[in-house]
Amino acid sequence: MTEYATLRTQLIGTVNASNRQYDSFMSDIESATGDPMAFFDAMFNKHKSNSATLEYDRAHHVIMKTAIDSLRG
Repeated sequence: MTEYATLRTQLIGTVNASNRQYDSFMSDIESATGDPMAFFDAMFNKHKSNSATLEYDRAHHVIMKTAIDSLRG
């Protein structure tokens, strides 16, 4: 259960790093057009990390909903 508790913090760190990498490409368009594969990787990592965070939130919601429903009887 410890891994689940720290997962959100790890995901937020990954999202922040991915966003910084993507934003650095967007602020310097010359480097984005010079290396399209690196730009694609930054964009894909940003999308993947945001999706992982959303999936974590969805799973957390389902766990809480299941726990509340089981208490109701």
